[in-house]
Amino acid sequence: MTRKNFLFAFFSVIIFFCIIFITPSLTLAKIQKFDKFSVDVPSDWTVEQNDAELMLKSQSTDASVSISLNKTDGEELSDIAERLYLKFNGDDFEQDNDGDYSFNFTNVSGDDSVALITGNENYYLVFSITGFDDENAENDLQKILSTLDWDDIKNN
Repeated sequence: MTRKNFLFAFFSVIIFFCIIFITPSLTLAKIQKFDKFSVDVPSDWTVEQNDAELMLKSQSTDASVSISLNKTDGEELSDIAERLYLKFNGDDFEQDNDGDYSFNFTNVSGDDSVALITGNENYYLVFSITGFDDENAENDLQKILSTLDWDDIKNN
């Protein structure tokens, strides 16, 4: 799956947000609430949470999604995205029309990954996405990203 497909999946959340909640998906477990947000986790995925991030891992593929929510502390989203890009030795740094950022990188395990960064003036989300070259994993990713709800924090 190309990064553009990842971006399409990520940003289709905005377009299809209402449809997702009106038409529940049968392949997803119930919404799981975490400290900073909630998300539907596919039934064959495991969840690990620590103070800094939420890690979702597929048990049937090599796919994983790491989600972290942080305060901007007054830093611009563009500066945050550039700092992360440099930290992870990324390539193909891009900003989309919505002002969100993405880049490719190699994670500590040597796997090709994609980082997506979105946020507002107070908070930002970082998604680290790995192993979505399988069609089932790609479908799971779209479902995970489309059901992520961080409105309680985002609007504060």
